[in-house]
Formats: sequence, C-alpha cells, structure tokens
Amino acid sequence: AAQPIPQPDPPPVAAVVGRSELRARVDGGMVRGTLRLEGEVFERGQVKVALVAGATLLDAKADGRVLPLLQEGNTHAAVFAGPAPFTAVLEWAASLGAAPGRASFVLPQPASGSVTITVDLPGDPADVRVQPGLITRRQTASGRTIVEITPAPGATAQLSWSVRESAPSVPAESRILADVKSLVT
Repeated sequence: AAQPIPQPDPPPVAAVVGRSELRARVDGGMVRGTLRLEGEVFERGQVKVALVAGATLLDAKADGRVLPLLQEGNTHAAVFAGPAPFTAVLEWAASLGAAPGRASFVLPQPASGSVTITVDLPGDPADVRVQPGLITRRQTASGRTIVEITPAPGATAQLSWSVRESAPSVPAESRILADVKSLVT
C-alpha cells in the first residue's frame, strides 16, 4: 500500500529578526540615528514582524522602498512576505535628557537576537555609562568620541555621559597704577 508523504513540521515561529545594527550621532540637544534589521520570514504569505520598541521613527525602508509600519503600543512592526529573508532600515530620533553635569537618552530596543550599537558623542566625556549593558569599545578623535555598546537582552538601555559646559571667558578689567592714583587723589 502507498504510504502518505509526511508533511514537514511548521516552523516554531513565523519570523525572526536575527541581527540589528544601531548607529547614532549626538548633536546639540538631539540624537539621530539609523537602525538596520536583518531577519527571515519562515511562513508562506504575509507575516507581521515586530521591529523596534521605544523609538520615534522618521523613516522606514526595505529593499529601497518605503516600508509601511504598524504601531502597537510602544512597538513598531511591519508586514513582510515569506518565506524569504528581509532587511529593513529605520531612521529614528530622540531628544537628550539633562541632569546637572550629565546628558542622556534612552536607546531604541530592537526586537532581535543580536544587537550592535555605535554612538558618536561630542567632545571627550570623562564618564560614559550604559544601564543596563556593557561598553565594549571607546575611541576619541577629532573632538568626537565613538562608543560601542552591547545592551542587556530584553531591557531598555539608557546611555549617559558627563558634560562640561565652559562659560565664555570675560576679559577682566585691568587698572594700572596711574589710574588707581588718580582715583585716590
């Protein structure tokens, strides 16, 4: 008798975002950056994929075309056709928070298994922190500091650094001895 051909098991998840690369630059009171996400859709047809949480997005593209996004609460998602790999590039922005002697911002949280973060900071801050997470590299050149970060998985990370605001130098009034003598007499 003919045996039926066994069907392969369906994938355990519809899609995954396997890797993401976040780049940011701090200028003035604002942070702007890009987030590149690489993943794969396993199921056939259209699949909704969560991309990032906690981000103010300015633009989204996939394969050079505008990528329509869905927002559910604090998370942005997109619909991709499968089965196929995908790449999405998101542009985002955030404002800086300030506390005495420190500046900070909250990093967007990509929905990926592996995250690489590179932040370009102004000046040469003495004390750079990411909570929770780990600073894996720091390099200063030409008045800018590049910091590479590995965030703690599944947690919203905040980057902060020390800032020194220098007051403009005001020329001190100088008096010579002849001026002082004329004031006394």
